[in-house]
Order: sequence, then C-alpha cells, then structure tokens
Amino acid sequence: MIKNATGEINVAVENTATGLRNIADKSLVMTENMRDIETQADASSDVSDALYLEVNKFHLE
Repeated sequence: MIKNATGEINVAVENTATGLRNIADKSLVMTENMRDIETQADASSDVSDALYLEVNKFHLE
C-alpha cells in the first residue's frame, strides 16, 4: 500500500514538473513574440510619424 502511494506521488510530481516545464517554454515563446511585436510597432510608429510630417507639408489653410 505504501509502495503504491509512493508511486502515485512520484507520478504526480513528474506530471507537475512536466507542466511547469511546458509553462516555462510557452512563457519564453510569449516573451519573444511580445518583443517582436514591440519592434514591429516601433517601426510602424516611425513610418506613421514620417508620413504625418510629409502630409503636413501640404497642409492647406
């Protein structure tokens, strides 16, 4: 009975460790994706700012 309970605890610990490893891996991917999104947003903002300045050159009053 004790041997059976110990085996179940070992399985639970292994499953928890696997779950935590998966969470860590997905967190790393999410962080990398967010960094890429930030880089793309910065580039888009730069393009938008440049276009805004060009359009304002032709501002009619």
